[in-house]
Amino acid sequence: MADDPSVWLRRHMRDCIPDLKQPANALSLPRASVSTEGAASAIELVQRAAERIERVEARAVDLEARAEALVSAGSEKLELAEHRFDAIDAERRELEAEINEANLRAQEADTALRAAESRMALVEAELSAGEKRAAAAEMRAQEAIAALALVEDAIRTHLLDVDQSTTNQLSLAA
Repeated sequence: MADDPSVWLRRHMRDCIPDLKQPANALSLPRASVSTEGAASAIELVQRAAERIERVEARAVDLEARAEALVSAGSEKLELAEHRFDAIDAERRELEAEINEANLRAQEADTALRAAESRMALVEAELSAGEKRAAAAEMRAQEAIAALALVEDAIRTHLLDVDQSTTNQLSLAA
Protein backbone atom coordinates (compact mmCIF):
# COMPACT_ATOMS: atom_id res chain seq x y z
CA MET A 1 0.00 0.00 0.00
CA ALA A 2 1.19 3.56 -0.70
CA ASP A 3 2.18 6.02 2.00
CA ASP A 4 -0.67 8.36 1.25
CA PRO A 5 -4.16 6.80 1.63
CA SER A 6 -5.70 9.47 -0.60
CA VAL A 7 -3.46 8.37 -3.45
CA TRP A 8 -4.53 4.79 -2.91
CA LEU A 9 -8.19 5.89 -2.87
CA ARG A 10 -7.75 7.78 -6.16
CA ARG A 11 -6.14 4.82 -7.85
CA HIS A 12 -8.78 2.51 -6.52
CA MET A 13 -11.53 4.81 -7.79
CA ARG A 14 -9.84 5.04 -11.22
CA ASP A 15 -9.63 1.28 -11.39
CA CYS A 16 -13.31 0.88 -10.45
CA ILE A 17 -14.51 3.63 -12.77
CA PRO A 18 -12.12 3.64 -15.78
CA ASP A 19 -14.05 6.16 -17.89
CA LEU A 20 -14.04 8.80 -15.19
CA LYS A 21 -12.79 12.02 -16.64
CA GLN A 22 -12.48 15.24 -14.81
CA PRO A 23 -15.01 17.75 -16.16
CA ALA A 24 -13.65 20.89 -17.76
CA ASN A 25 -15.34 23.18 -15.28
CA ALA A 26 -14.15 21.19 -12.23
CA LEU A 27 -11.72 22.93 -10.01
CA SER A 28 -8.45 21.20 -9.72
CA LEU A 29 -7.00 21.54 -6.25
CA PRO A 30 -3.34 21.16 -5.64
CA ARG A 31 -2.40 18.06 -3.82
CA ALA A 32 -1.94 18.64 -0.22
CA SER A 33 0.59 16.68 1.52
CA VAL A 34 -1.10 14.81 4.27
CA SER A 35 0.70 12.80 6.80
CA THR A 36 -0.14 9.15 7.23
CA GLU A 37 -1.44 9.78 10.72
CA GLY A 38 -3.66 12.62 9.54
CA ALA A 39 -4.99 10.51 6.70
CA ALA A 40 -5.67 7.57 8.98
CA SER A 41 -7.39 9.83 11.44
CA ALA A 42 -9.48 11.37 8.64
CA ILE A 43 -10.44 7.92 7.37
CA GLU A 44 -11.37 6.88 10.89
CA LEU A 45 -13.53 9.99 11.24
CA VAL A 46 -15.21 9.24 7.93
CA GLN A 47 -15.81 5.65 9.02
CA ARG A 48 -17.30 6.80 12.34
CA ALA A 49 -19.49 9.28 10.51
CA ALA A 50 -20.60 6.54 8.11
CA GLU A 51 -21.38 4.23 11.05
CA ARG A 52 -23.41 6.97 12.72
CA ILE A 53 -25.23 7.70 9.51
CA GLU A 54 -26.02 4.00 9.16
CA ARG A 55 -27.31 3.88 12.76
CA VAL A 56 -29.40 7.00 12.19
CA GLU A 57 -30.77 5.56 8.95
CA ALA A 58 -31.51 2.23 10.65
CA ARG A 59 -33.24 4.06 13.48
CA ALA A 60 -35.20 6.16 10.96
CA VAL A 61 -36.29 2.97 9.15
CA ASP A 62 -37.28 1.43 12.51
CA LEU A 63 -39.19 4.58 13.53
CA GLU A 64 -40.93 4.71 10.18
CA ALA A 65 -41.97 1.04 10.50
CA ARG A 66 -43.26 1.69 14.02
CA ALA A 67 -45.10 4.78 12.83
CA GLU A 68 -46.69 2.81 10.00
CA ALA A 69 -47.70 0.07 12.47
CA LEU A 70 -49.21 2.69 14.78
CA VAL A 71 -51.09 4.28 11.89
CA SER A 72 -52.35 0.87 10.78
CA ALA A 73 -53.44 -0.05 14.32
CA GLY A 74 -55.05 3.36 14.73
CA SER A 75 -56.92 2.95 11.45
CA GLU A 76 -58.17 -0.47 12.52
CA LYS A 77 -59.28 0.89 15.89
CA LEU A 78 -60.99 3.81 14.19
CA GLU A 79 -62.78 1.47 11.81
CA LEU A 80 -63.90 -0.74 14.72
CA ALA A 81 -65.07 2.33 16.62
CA GLU A 82 -67.01 3.52 13.58
CA HIS A 83 -68.67 0.09 13.27
CA ARG A 84 -69.52 0.12 16.97
CA PHE A 85 -70.88 3.65 16.65
CA ASP A 86 -73.00 2.64 13.65
CA ALA A 87 -74.32 -0.40 15.54
CA ILE A 88 -75.11 1.66 18.64
CA ASP A 89 -76.73 4.35 16.53
CA ALA A 90 -78.89 1.76 14.75
CA GLU A 91 -79.86 0.28 18.11
CA ARG A 92 -80.69 3.77 19.41
CA ARG A 93 -82.92 4.42 16.40
CA GLU A 94 -84.61 1.05 16.89
CA LEU A 95 -85.22 1.81 20.58
CA GLU A 96 -86.58 5.25 19.71
CA ALA A 97 -89.00 3.63 17.25
CA GLU A 98 -90.09 1.14 19.93
CA ILE A 99 -90.54 3.98 22.45
CA ASN A 100 -92.59 5.95 19.94
CA GLU A 101 -94.72 2.89 19.25
CA ALA A 102 -95.16 2.28 22.99
CA ASN A 103 -96.14 5.94 23.49
CA LEU A 104 -98.68 5.65 20.68
CA ARG A 105 -100.13 2.47 22.22
CA ALA A 106 -100.24 4.19 25.64
CA GLN A 107 -102.13 7.13 24.11
CA GLU A 108 -104.55 4.74 22.42
CA ALA A 109 -105.03 2.87 25.70
CA ASP A 110 -105.60 6.16 27.52
CA THR A 111 -108.19 7.19 24.93
CA ALA A 112 -109.90 3.80 25.22
CA LEU A 113 -109.82 4.04 29.04
CA ARG A 114 -111.42 7.49 28.96
CA ALA A 115 -114.10 6.26 26.57
CA ALA A 116 -114.75 3.24 28.81
CA GLU A 117 -114.92 5.46 31.89
CA SER A 118 -117.36 7.73 30.07
CA ARG A 119 -119.51 4.73 29.08
CA MET A 120 -119.33 3.42 32.66
CA ALA A 121 -120.47 6.78 34.04
CA LEU A 122 -123.36 6.79 31.54
CA VAL A 123 -124.32 3.22 32.46
CA GLU A 124 -124.08 4.05 36.17
CA ALA A 125 -126.33 7.07 35.64
CA GLU A 126 -128.79 4.92 33.70
CA LEU A 127 -128.61 2.24 36.43
CA SER A 128 -129.22 4.83 39.13
CA ALA A 129 -132.17 6.24 37.19
CA GLY A 130 -133.48 2.69 36.66
CA GLU A 131 -133.10 1.92 40.36
CA LYS A 132 -135.00 5.10 41.23
CA ARG A 133 -137.76 4.19 38.78
CA ALA A 134 -137.84 0.65 40.18
CA ALA A 135 -138.04 2.02 43.75
CA ALA A 136 -140.83 4.40 42.73
CA ALA A 137 -142.64 1.57 40.92
CA GLU A 138 -142.23 -0.65 43.96
CA MET A 139 -143.59 2.10 46.18
CA ARG A 140 -146.56 2.57 43.86
CA ALA A 141 -147.07 -1.20 43.82
CA GLN A 142 -147.05 -1.25 47.64
CA GLU A 143 -149.51 1.63 47.68
CA ALA A 144 -151.67 -0.19 45.12
CA ILE A 145 -151.52 -3.37 47.19
CA ALA A 146 -152.46 -1.39 50.30
CA ALA A 147 -155.28 0.33 48.41
CA LEU A 148 -156.44 -3.03 47.07
CA ALA A 149 -156.44 -4.44 50.58
CA LEU A 150 -158.56 -1.51 51.70
CA VAL A 151 -160.90 -2.04 48.80
CA GLU A 152 -161.13 -5.75 49.61
CA ASP A 153 -161.84 -4.95 53.25
CA ALA A 154 -164.42 -2.42 52.21
CA ILE A 155 -166.03 -4.93 49.86
CA ARG A 156 -166.06 -7.61 52.56
CA THR A 157 -167.41 -5.23 55.09
CA HIS A 158 -170.05 -4.11 52.67
CA LEU A 159 -170.87 -7.68 51.65
CA LEU A 160 -171.05 -8.78 55.24
CA ASP A 161 -173.28 -5.88 56.04
CA VAL A 162 -175.42 -6.78 53.05
CA ASP A 163 -175.36 -10.42 54.09
CA GLN A 164 -176.39 -9.59 57.62
CA SER A 165 -179.05 -7.26 56.53
CA THR A 166 -180.38 -9.91 54.14
CA THR A 167 -180.19 -12.50 56.86
CA ASN A 168 -181.90 -10.13 59.21
CA GLN A 169 -184.54 -9.37 56.64
CA LEU A 170 -185.00 -13.02 55.93
CA SER A 171 -185.25 -13.72 59.60
CA LEU A 172 -187.76 -10.94 60.02
CA ALA A 173 -189.69 -12.08 57.08
CA ALA A 174 -189.90 -15.53 58.28
